Formats: sequence, C-alpha cells, structure tokens
Amino acid sequence: MKHATKMKTLVLAAAMLLLAGCGEGDPGAIGPTGIDGGLSTEGQKQQYVESINGALTQLGSAQGEQFGAAVDAGNKKDLQVAALAWRQGGEQLKTLDAPKDAAEEHAALVKAVTALDVWNQRIVAAAPNKAQTRKLAAQAAKSPASTSYGDALCGLVVAGYEVVDPAACDTTPLESADGPLG
Repeated sequence: MKHATKMKTLVLAAAMLLLAGCGEGDPGAIGPTGIDGGLSTEGQKQQYVESINGALTQLGSAQGEQFGAAVDAGNKKDLQVAALAWRQGGEQLKTLDAPKDAAEEHAALVKAVTALDVWNQRIVAAAPNKAQTRKLAAQAAKSPASTSYGDALCGLVVAGYEVVDPAACDTTPLESADGPLG
C-alpha cells in the first residue's frame, strides 16, 4: 500500500512540474529553447557569438606578437606553428552555423580567413629569408583578404553581434598590422 501511495505522489509531482513549465508566453523569451525544442533566435545568436569568439581567439593567438617576431626573424618553425593555429581557427569558423542575419558576413569572414591562410603558407615557405617574410607579411596586411576580414567582422558588429571591440571598426582594418593579423 505504501508503494502505491509513493507512486501516486511521484506521478502527481511530475504532473505538477509539467504544468508549471507550461505558460502562455513565448518560450523563446523565457529561455534558450523555442517551441520545437530547438534554440530560440536569441539562443542561436548567443551560441553563435560564443562560438565565433572562440574561433576568433584562436585566430588572434595565431597572429599575435609571437607571429610578428617570427616574421621579423624569418623563424620557420614559429611561422609553421602560427599557420597551423590559423588554419585550425579557420576550420572552427567553417563548422559554425551562423544565424540568417549573419550568414552573409560569416561566409565573407570564412572566405577572408581562407585567403589569409594562403598568405600564411607563402610566408612560411619564404622562411628563413627575413626580408621575404617581412615583405609578404606587409603585402598580406594590405591585401584584399585582410580588408575583407576586417569588413566582415565590422559587418557582424553592425548586425548586432558582439564579436570584436566595436571601436575596431572605426579604423581601416589591420592598418597597423605587421602580418596578416599582426
């Protein structure tokens, strides 16, 4: 008898929890999931921002101060490490499912990152020739790919995605760069 009472209590508690979760409001406004169990528009946007920022962090680490020093020194090993890290960041970007309002800018960003990867490979191939690695890095920084990279990031910012410091869009993309993203 006690077992039957416990069972009824559990069923009643489960039913109450189920009813408590029901409401008349927009499920997307309440939490990260929509009616069909998928992410709401806001949840998709938040997930995209978190994911793209992870990829952009990877790209930034690939082209940081160490990259500039490797370019200046013509250090092939360090340039190879940076190029691999860049490629990995690019692969992360390619796997992301951008929300509809960010799809065009995301595609442009992926295209620019892929083109800058080609520049990185050229720089690696030029090492240990310091003059050549510096020359190629300067060309990469002024390349259409570099401009497209900055434009795509700024496009995402304008669309309301907090992927970079919005003030970064006030200047010419990568104007002070020593390398593709230096």
